[in-house]
Amino acid sequence: MIALSGPRLVAASAVLVTAMSAFILLAEGTGEAGVREVVRATARTSAVFFCAAFGAAALQRLFPGPVTMWMRRNRRYLGLSLAASHTVHLLAVGALVAPDPAGFVAERGGFASQVPALFAVAMLVALAVTSNDVSVRRLGERRWRMLHLSAGYVVFVAFLVSFSGRVLTEGVYAVFTALLLATLGLRAAAAVSVRRARRVVAAETP
Repeated sequence: MIALSGPRLVAASAVLVTAMSAFILLAEGTGEAGVREVVRATARTSAVFFCAAFGAAALQRLFPGPVTMWMRRNRRYLGLSLAASHTVHLLAVGALVAPDPAGFVAERGGFASQVPALFAVAMLVALAVTSNDVSVRRLGERRWRMLHLSAGYVVFVAFLVSFSGRVLTEGVYAVFTALLLATLGLRAAAAVSVRRARRVVAAETP
C-alpha cells in the first residue's frame, strides 16, 4: 500500500474491499448469513481505514518516519478509502433491509434507535464530499477544519459504541475497540506535544 498514493490508493482499497466481500459471499453463500458476514467484515475494514486517517497526523507527529509520513500525506485518500469501504458496507446493509424494512428496523429497537447511526453516516458523507481542495476554498480553511474535526469525532463515537457493544459476544471486536481507543490516545498525546512545543518556542522568543 505504501507504494500507492492519492486516487490510486482509493481505487486499490475499493477493489480489495469488494474482492473480500465477493469472497465472503462465495464462501458463505449469498443468503442472509453471507450478507450479514459482509456487513460485519466491511464495518471492520471501515474502522481500520478510519483509524489510519484519523490518527495519521498524530502518528507522524509522535513517530516521524517514512510510513507515518506516507500516512500523513495520504490522509485524505485514506479517508476516501474509508468512504469506499463503507459504501460496500451500506450496500450490504441495504440488501438486508430491502426484503423487510419494517422487520429490520424492529429487530434493532425501532427507528429512533437508528438515528445516531444515520447521523454518523451523514457525517461520513459530509467528510467524503468535502475531501477536496475546492471544498477547502469554498468553506474556508477554518470552517473546513471544524467540520472535519467534529464529523470525525462523531464517526469515532459511532464506531466505538457499535464495536464495544459487541465485545462480550464476539471477542474480535475487542481488538477493534482497542484500536479506536489507541487512535484517540495518539491524538491526545500529539496535542500535548504540540502545546509543549509552542510553550518552548514562546519561552525562547525574546
